[in-house]
Amino acid sequence: MNGWGGYLLARLGRLSCWSDISHRSSSTGRAIPELDTLRGIAAIIVLADHTAMIPTGRGGNGVWLFFALSGYLLTRPFIDRHEAWTPRGLVLYLSRRLTRIVPMYWCVVLGYYVLQSKYDWQWASLHLLFRRGDMHLWTVQQELLFYLLLPGLLFLIAFLGRRNWLKAAFLYGLAILSGLFLGPDIIRLHAIHRLGFVPFHVAPFLAGMGAAYLFASLPRTLFQRRGKGILLLLLLGLLLFCNWRWPVAADSREIWRVGILYSLLLVTIQLPGPSWLNRLLCFGPFRALGVVGYSFYLLHVPLIQYYSPLAPFLGKKTCFLFVGLVTYALSCLTYTLVEKPCMKKIPAWVAQITPKKAGPT
Repeated sequence: MNGWGGYLLARLGRLSCWSDISHRSSSTGRAIPELDTLRGIAAIIVLADHTAMIPTGRGGNGVWLFFALSGYLLTRPFIDRHEAWTPRGLVLYLSRRLTRIVPMYWCVVLGYYVLQSKYDWQWASLHLLFRRGDMHLWTVQQELLFYLLLPGLLFLIAFLGRRNWLKAAFLYGLAILSGLFLGPDIIRLHAIHRLGFVPFHVAPFLAGMGAAYLFASLPRTLFQRRGKGILLLLLLGLLLFCNWRWPVAADSREIWRVGILYSLLLVTIQLPGPSWLNRLLCFGPFRALGVVGYSFYLLHVPLIQYYSPLAPFLGKKTCFLFVGLVTYALSCLTYTLVEKPCMKKIPAWVAQITPKKAGPT
């Protein structure tokens, strides 16, 4: 029995969803455990909203945190590695980004089409081409636009030279201006049925980009003792105040505030600090959820819809736990079979066919 049990545990440990907790690489060139934890917390916030565990609309905080994380992680390689700016580097950037979100997104859209008769081929084709984003799928549509926007925006601010603090201030200024003035009358994306459209929520993403330059400009010894904990408590208090004072619904223009606070949170948790605080920020269960966070986000809504007839009998807490556990188990499977192979094989193939000496040296 022990032999079979040990063999089974060893096999499970080799699954990508588990092995990547300690051996995963990222856009920055290395995994950052604290950011995996934040990604897991963001997924829990979204699930809590959709299972009515928290007031309706508060789950948007998880989305804005996802957007800020994306802007931060995608900007870091352009700061840390000069080769990211070569034509080959940009091609590899696009291949990694597209393989990160497109295959799993297409699987979910086709799953809706095959398993639910109310979604016809016209609905599916519009989503496969990213021309619509109903329900929670609207965030993927926006994320794709962020991916396309980022290289051009970083190229435009290259004239600021190596003054990372100035680039950070510029991007934070853009985040504020986009939040205040980039309303649906200027640009909007046709998406959620109940709203008819969703504004282009680029402010948290821009704030995340600014956080990458801010972190690069700060001394690594900043707040290495008690200051880090105090700063974390201050940011969490400001986030609670902003959510109480300016509720961040999907059609709100106040999202830039929480976007900036979340971006500052990303910077703060990576500063040196007490070992107990760093261990707390690397909490294992949240990290495990963060690794499969994209699959978890895409799959939790279909599962909620499937089990919605049981919700009155299960209760909110039971529904939250039940859907969360089932979604996590399914996410581990899809991450291992869909996400990880695509993220590993397709960019490697693109790297082989792309000339290595493209662009200036």
